[in-house]
Order: sequence, then structure tokens, then C-alpha cells
Amino acid sequence: ENITLTSADSYVVFKYTFTNEMEKAYYAELNYTDLNDDDKNITTTYSADGTTYVTNLSYVTVPANNGTTDGTATYYIKVAVMNKAKDATYTGSINWGLGKEQPVGTPEQYNLTVDNVDTTAKTVELGEMIDNTVTELHIPNRVIVNGEEYTVTKIKDGESQTYRGGAYAENTTIRTVTIAEGVSIGRQAFYKCSNLETVSIQTSNARLANNVIIGDYAFQKCDKLKNINIPNGVTRINIGAFSGCSSLENISLPNSVTYIGGMAFYECSGLKNIDMSDVVTIIDSSAFYNCNSLTSIKIPETITRIGEKAFYGCRKLNTIYYNAISCEDVNDTSRLFQNAGTIKDGGVSIIIGNNVEKIPDYMFYGFYLLTSVTFSNSVKIIGSGAFMTCDMLTSLHIPASVEVIGIDAFSACKGIESITVDEGNTVYDSRNSCNAIIETSTNILIRGCENTIIQNDIVAISDMAFSSCINLINITIPVGVTNIGYSTFYACNNLESIEFKGNVPITSGDDIFFSCQKLTKIIVPDEHFDAYVAKASDFGINASLIVKKSEVNQ
Repeated sequence: ENITLTSADSYVVFKYTFTNEMEKAYYAELNYTDLNDDDKNITTTYSADGTTYVTNLSYVTVPANNGTTDGTATYYIKVAVMNKAKDATYTGSINWGLGKEQPVGTPEQYNLTVDNVDTTAKTVELGEMIDNTVTELHIPNRVIVNGEEYTVTKIKDGESQTYRGGAYAENTTIRTVTIAEGVSIGRQAFYKCSNLETVSIQTSNARLANNVIIGDYAFQKCDKLKNINIPNGVTRINIGAFSGCSSLENISLPNSVTYIGGMAFYECSGLKNIDMSDVVTIIDSSAFYNCNSLTSIKIPETITRIGEKAFYGCRKLNTIYYNAISCEDVNDTSRLFQNAGTIKDGGVSIIIGNNVEKIPDYMFYGFYLLTSVTFSNSVKIIGSGAFMTCDMLTSLHIPASVEVIGIDAFSACKGIESITVDEGNTVYDSRNSCNAIIETSTNILIRGCENTIIQNDIVAISDMAFSSCINLINITIPVGVTNIGYSTFYACNNLESIEFKGNVPITSGDDIFFSCQKLTKIIVPDEHFDAYVAKASDFGINASLIVKKSEVNQ
């Protein structure tokens, strides 16, 4: 492509479209025939959309597939005269090359210093800028030092104890950054670069295997950063890497990222979409804490660990697609989804993927605004405490595939109104539409709700089976029930009366009716009245609440 610039304020833009080039990156290099010492007057930039241009050298690198899915990539190359005081005519050409090696210059030509020079391995790290007033920064992957070519491994780390140690930390002029393929981004490198808007990390087929890392707090508090492409070759998004980047709206992670660090996207309040790669194994603690614009999350099959409060406070969250097939258990302090969702938006729905066999222990514990969960027919185990204290969950349907329901899996779910178990389930049932989960082989009631009718063949009621059923007003315990677990009716705040049809059951603690503030009477058979009074302390109640059946209607 031939170029002619005829005045000091002119520029030309060339548009190139490639098809069926999904995995190819291109290099465009400008060659001039009559510039001599005036080559600094020319700037060459590229854009994927024709509006935002990045890079400022005599060549540009355009990344593979430009984010498209159909194999079509469009790029705009802009060539302009920088020195508007100089009036001249410039001629030259653009030459395209697939996988063409970039020109190599000295660090000074890139306006950079070097650090940690390894003369044996011929590697260097890049340090501070020479001129801190530039608006566009290009990070090369090779430089000439003392006449020899060195490979750039990373932008150097900042001091571990201070946010101000990063190479370009707190710079106020940089607006765009282009980072050549294979270069890792060191700790706090761009911390609080208040005007940084666009970051382009480049890659090509030749370097997909690079272990590129975005370091700790690398872009923390870059509150104007809106666009960043993270290409193949990047494997880790470290702790706090994008924390406080409130203008980030969309993040797409390539299938090389395996680790999302703690607080990686902490309080990215503008983040609307996160497309996780299919190879991510760890989402660490508070990774998406207070991402208030995030509406949906897809947790991939490869996840093995999710850290505490990973999605805490994601207020606009409405859908979670949970697909992890071998994620480890969490504990009751993890509260991964606490304060996520809002009542006015209808709460949050969870859809369990078709290959998931286990819901880990306490995975959704304390998810107060969870309103529905759809289990796939692959689920075999619902872990202990998995949905404990999910206050807005209104209904449960247990599929035929479930073989194990852990202790307290649905305890303290205040809002449950209906419970069903698939008729094909051989371990659990909800016989006679009783609105309860019953262990079929033992006739033990595992979980009830406000509309439960305890069946006559039930022999025991599990620990916390009715805990926090705040709309339960009265209930009848059949003759056959001989054992009642601890805290069975804990915090049933509106429970007024309970009737026992048989003799005093064996209890597993003295807090069966703990915090049942409106309980006024416990109705018992006349012939067993004295036995119940003698055991009042086992129920954790005052004996005066116990009344004979014959006296109820008098």
C-alpha cells in the first residue's frame, strides 16, 4: 500500500479486512524512501474499530482475529504527521507480513530504561520511562543493549511493601499501552495510572505457549481503564490485578488463563460481563467482590477451588451457571455469594450443569437472595450446608439422580413453601405430596417446610429439619415419631402450637424449640401428659406450655 502525505497536518487511514484468519496475527511495517532524519515526524497507529487507535512506532502489530468468531478481522491503519510545524511531503509504503518479526531498537528508542539485565541468558526487564509525559507507551519484547539483542521477559516488579514501586505507577499522562507478546506485567506496574484507557496485549501463533502473568495489583485503581484484551499466552491474573478499575465493562479470558487471583477484579463496579476460560481452575478469595454491575456468571467445569467471598456483593447478579465438576468443599465462613443480587431484581437463579455430580459443602451457604435452583439429572450429592440459610428459596425439586443429601443441606431456608422429590429417586421421596424430603429406607424426615404434612409412617425427624420455617404456624407429630433431632424447630418465629399424637419422643438436645417466640401450647395425649411434663426441660420449654388434648377445645 503506497502512502503520500502532503502537508504537516494530514493523515491517511487504510482499512484492511482478512477472512478465515482466526488464529493469525499480522505485522504492518512502514518503509519510507525520503524521510532521512525526519522519521520522528511520522506516527503509525492501528485500530480495530476505526475510532480508538493504539501504538506509536514505525510498525504496528495487529492481534489475531480481532475478537471475532467468524474468522473475519478488520483493522484500520492510520499514518499521520506528528510535527505540525513542519510542512513537507512524505512518501512510503505499508508492507504486510504474517508472523513477521518486529524491528528491534534500543530501550531509549522506546522511551524506556532496563533493569535486571542477565548477560548470560540475554534477558532484561523493562523499567521506568525516560519521558514521563508521553500518552502512548509501547512495551517491546526485544531490545538492543550494548549492541546485543535481549529478550524482554517482563515489566519489572514494584516494591512488595508499597503500591508506589511499580515501573509506571501513578503516571497521569499515559492513555494507551501496547505490550508485545510474551512480556509479563510486573507487580504494581501501572498502579493508579489515572488516565490509562486502553491496554493491548499482543500475541501470535508462534508464542502461544508463553507463560505470561499479569502481576499483583498491576492495574489497580486505573479507574479510566475501559478496554483491555487478554490474549492466549496469559496464564495468571494475579492478586488485585484490576482491583478498583471501575470503568472496565467486559473481560474475556482466553483458554490459557488457569488462575484468577484474590481481589483480581475487586470493586470493578462497571464490570458487566466476565467470560471465563474453559481451563480456569482457581477463583481466589474476593476475586469479584462488589462487582455491582455483573449480571450473570458462568463457572466452568474446570474449577477446583473458589475462595471465600469470591462473588460477595455482586448486587445485579441474576443468574449463575454452575458447571464445576470437581470443586473442593468450602466452609461455613466462606459465604461466596453473600449480599449478591437484589430483591427488586427478583433475586438470583442457579442452574446446575449437566456434568455436575456434587454440589460442594457450603457452596451456596448464606446466599440470602437465591430464589431458585435447577438441579441437573447428573447431581448425585448435595453437600452439607450447601444451601443453608438461603432465605428466599421458595421451592425445591430433588431429581432422581440424587443419592446423598448432606447434613443441614437446606437448613434455615426461611422461605421454602414446597418440596418435591422425583418419583424415580430410589433414596429419597416426598410421599403423598407431603412437602418434605424423606429418606425412603429409614422413614426419616430430612427437611420440611411451612406446608409439610408429616406422614404417619415417619419414625424420626432430623436435626434442624424445620429450622427457620418462619411461616410455620402449627404442626402435628404422628404417633410413629420416636426421635426428634436437635434444633428441629429452631427459629420458627411464628409457630404457635404443636400437637404430639404419641408418647414422648427421644430428643437430641434441649433446644428443639429454641427461639420459637410465639409458641403458646404443646398439645399432648392425656395419658402421656405427666411424661411430657417430666421431659419439658429436654424440649427446652416451660412445662406450663404443655396441655392435655382434652382441654384444648374446652
